[in-house]
This record gives sequence, structure tokens and C-alpha cells, in this order.
Amino acid sequence: MSAPIRNVSRTIAWAALGLLACAGCWPDSGLAQSPTPSDLQLGFAEQLYREGARFRAETELLRFAHEFPHDPRRGAAELARAKLYYQEGRYRETSLMLHSLLDRFPRDEAALPATRLLLLSEVRSGDFDGAEAALRRLGAPESEAEALAALRRPIADAVEPGTAVAWSTVLPGSGFFLLDQPGKAVTALTLNVAFLAGTVIAYQQKNQGAALVLALVEIALYGGQRAAVRQEAESLLARRDQERREAWAQSHGEQELLAVGFQLKFGGR
Repeated sequence: MSAPIRNVSRTIAWAALGLLACAGCWPDSGLAQSPTPSDLQLGFAEQLYREGARFRAETELLRFAHEFPHDPRRGAAELARAKLYYQEGRYRETSLMLHSLLDRFPRDEAALPATRLLLLSEVRSGDFDGAEAALRRLGAPESEAEALAALRRPIADAVEPGTAVAWSTVLPGSGFFLLDQPGKAVTALTLNVAFLAGTVIAYQQKNQGAALVLALVEIALYGGQRAAVRQEAESLLARRDQERREAWAQSHGEQELLAVGFQLKFGGR
């Protein structure tokens, strides 16, 4: 058997396994039907999706779109592709793909789950205006809008970067105490005090050259610790905000929505 024939046979075998794996996704039918080429293609893509082979799954979905541009499951296939991008944390791209899908297939069966995924993607990326628009499109109750609005508000017990920097301006390194990082605070304070003391001692001993060098080092350390405190405070604040948005998405059906690429329907119906 030649290599091309073996490759074709292998692809067909994988597709058949995908169809078997997704058999539970098909509605019951009283008529036995043979799978069409598009069924085989989508079945293979769904199998790869569930196995976590994202690159290969996207390749098969793109191939499906190219080979079957008028298949009624085109919207569902594009939704599955958007899910792959979402799982990789590419939320901006996910939102763009979903907006395109909804513009072209507004009444497709995939429109509702696509809007749900768009809502999650906008929240994950921090685009709350877009998230509110998706929520209105879903016709969600007012309580959901209030829960979403809460994500815009500052985190109640978080340390603002400006506050941490103000502390470190008065006493070098003290801003790290606010961030619950005493080790960094002690290190910064010790270094600043040491070089400041060295500068004073060198000046008192009329060693102006050494005093100047030590003073310049102290100025750099003082400015550096303030910048480090700001960066750390901003990083912690961003991390907590991300965790808050992640928890919101998980509580709004994220895992369920991503469990499968699409609900495969037999024979394109």
C-alpha cells in the first residue's frame, strides 16, 4: 500500500473514531444514515477538540470551512474555533471572531452559545462595556447586570499603588509592609539606611569624593525602591482583579460551555 493511500486510510479511521466518540451528541433518528464527508470532518475535529489537540482541531475546522462553505453547521464550527482561542487566553481575538460570527449568523443555532462565550471573553479581557452589551443581548435579568457592574469597582481590601509608594517615600521600603512582603521591606530599608549613613560618615570625615559616590548610590536606591513598590502593588492588584474575573466566568457556566466544541448533528441537520 502506497504512502498516500495509507495517509487517507488513517484519516478516515480517525474520523470514524471521532464520530463514534461524538455519537452521544447526535439526536436519535429512526432512520439509519451513513455519515457524510462533512460529518466525518466535524467528527474528527470534535475528537481532537476533546483530546486537547487545539492546533490540529483548528486545522480540521478550517479545512471544514474551506471544503463545506455552505454547510448549515458552519456557525457551530466557527464557534468551536473561537473556543480554542478562548482556552489559550487569547480573549481579544476570541471576541473579534465571535462578533464576526454573530454578524453573519445572527439567527443560527450557534448564536446563543456564541453570545454567552462573548460575554465571558469580554469579562476575561476586562472590556466591561462589551460585556454589558453581550448581557443585554442575552436578555439577562437586572441582577446579572448588577453582578457584572461589581467587577468595575475597586477591590475593597486591596492596597492602591499610590498608597504603597507614599509610604515608601516617607520611609524607604515601608510600602512593602503594606503588600505583606516584610522581607523586601527590611532589605530596602537596610540598604537605604546603610548608604545614607555611609554618605554622612564620609562627609564628616571630609572625604567628599566617597560621600558623593555614596550619595548617588543612595539616590538611585531610594528611587528604585519606590519604583519597585509601585510595580509590585500594580502587579498584585492586576492579579487579584484577574482572579475576580476568572471566578465570575467560572460561576457563569464557563466549564460547561467549553466542555465540547459543538453539538454535532448527523447529516448536517
